[in-house]
Amino acid sequence: MQAEQTRLARVIWFILWLVLLASVVIATTLLVTPYPLIKGFLDSQTPDGNLESFTPGFFDRLRQVMIFAIGLGVLLVASGWYFRAPVQRYISTLPGNSLAFLKRIIKDARQISKSIRCLETERRYLFGLVLITALGGLVRGIYLMQPMRYDESYTFLVFARRSFEFMTSNYHLPNNHVFHTLLVGLFYRLFGASPWVLRLPAYLSGVLSLPLTYLLSSRLYNRKIALAATALLAVASFNIEYSSMARGYTLQLLLILIAALAAVYLTRHSSIIAWMGFILSLALAFYTLPTTLYAAGGLGIWLVANALTKNIRPSQSRKKIAIGLTISALAVSALTLLLYLPVFRNHGWNALSANFFVRPLDPADFWNELSVAWLVIWRAWVRDLPGVVAMAMGIGFLGSLFQPLINKRFRLPMFLSILLWSLPVLIIQRVVPPPRVWIFLLPFFLIEVAAGWGAIIRVLLRLWKKPNYEFPRQLETVYIASVGLITMLLAWNVVQSGTILTSGQTGTLPEAEQITDYLAGKLQPGDVVASSVPSNYPLRYYFYRQGMSEDLLYAPGMGDEFGRVWVIVNSKHGQELVSVLEQTRLTGWVDTTMPITIVQFGQAELYLLEKK
Repeated sequence: MQAEQTRLARVIWFILWLVLLASVVIATTLLVTPYPLIKGFLDSQTPDGNLESFTPGFFDRLRQVMIFAIGLGVLLVASGWYFRAPVQRYISTLPGNSLAFLKRIIKDARQISKSIRCLETERRYLFGLVLITALGGLVRGIYLMQPMRYDESYTFLVFARRSFEFMTSNYHLPNNHVFHTLLVGLFYRLFGASPWVLRLPAYLSGVLSLPLTYLLSSRLYNRKIALAATALLAVASFNIEYSSMARGYTLQLLLILIAALAAVYLTRHSSIIAWMGFILSLALAFYTLPTTLYAAGGLGIWLVANALTKNIRPSQSRKKIAIGLTISALAVSALTLLLYLPVFRNHGWNALSANFFVRPLDPADFWNELSVAWLVIWRAWVRDLPGVVAMAMGIGFLGSLFQPLINKRFRLPMFLSILLWSLPVLIIQRVVPPPRVWIFLLPFFLIEVAAGWGAIIRVLLRLWKKPNYEFPRQLETVYIASVGLITMLLAWNVVQSGTILTSGQTGTLPEAEQITDYLAGKLQPGDVVASSVPSNYPLRYYFYRQGMSEDLLYAPGMGDEFGRVWVIVNSKHGQELVSVLEQTRLTGWVDTTMPITIVQFGQAELYLLEKK
């Protein structure tokens, strides 16, 4: 019986290895074959003798994918031959291994379930968490019906309302946060195109990130720190703004928090399910935004640091962590490449790695921008918070340098590990991302701020010669109530400031809906409406919502096939009539000697111009 299994394993291995080798040979042959020969063969197989979709541009993009596939195939062929003996032994034991694997999965599931039950916190802290999460959901929900902005309007009109195939394959601009776009497209098909519907994926991600932040910080530190960190995130104006905008940043944040929780769990348990969760969450985060690279590498460094400093249980080992991280890196890379394969096929590798927004800066410009980037990010993170709270956050972050006093398990903060990874990557890339790219990092920063406050209190207690002092139950109740009350006051301060509604993040035309309503009753046959970035796509969205033809919106290249021109000038973004006409290429077609200002809508002006 054993001999038969061994012979069968050798046959199965040889067939698989041969198929892989043949695939590499075929792919290499196609790679070196000239385009005209392949085109001629494919044309001969079609009824009309012309396969129009197989263009030279498509072939060039296909070659880029094939080069990667061939390289991976050669590596697998060589590895398969070199390690043929252990692979054959593994194949021979597959029936038994499958049963053992199933038992392991069941055991892991029970262990995770037990760990979740152990997370049940005191009712007082649970009440505080529910209150803070509800406040966070409420303050984010207030902005779900704010006017649509440029980026989110573009996401819906260009990607999310199209077919799912189009969403997953078109990446002409990195505006397409693909996984988030798919969710927006799904919600649109289920519930319609209202602003609140399109923003639901981002909103739900933003709200769910609050309890996940609590879970993560409670595992890293304790419940008191967790409650404070969650409260800070609940009232973070920058996070609130992007939680009520149809963009993928808060979805990326949610997925990275899941990966971070899995990483913490893996320091205590050897779990296949946890590794799978780690891999899947990071792959989906990459599928949302490629900038997940900054977080993924940081979490890997954090796990390595804990393995090297022996901050892992005996059930885990350095070898298991190393093997798990290696497999995870390969699996996340493979899954990400597989998910982006339709994009690579249509646009090539450069769509992600060398688009306009990630082109390297000149060294001097890079260092100049990097030197002030931290200040820009800090201002975004403390926006709408009273000065005393911002100062306390700064002190808390400095206090986090003493966090080993309260954290004997995890000496390296996750926030620091992400920075240690991200800075060299940025230097290699020579790019300085805008603050919104770092939204995923905000919870990790706030956790360290809250931990710093705890460390400062511990230092004071040591000076008071009471290092082991435990706060009485009544004082903890006062603390929870105080955190809840302060959260309410800070949330009210955010709403009262009006900053989110007046923010110019991602481009705005707040008056787009009013302008659309006005034009609906004024447009005559032959009229067109001209606007430029960032006014054009919010206006196009509300035209779509009103059922008005988008052909009424003038676009460069339409020529002079129009009568009158209604021009929207968005002074909030520094526009003037002349600049809008230049950007829409209307300067030579209209008479600008006597522009007629029809009406003023807030910071937007509406002009009516006659054709020359």
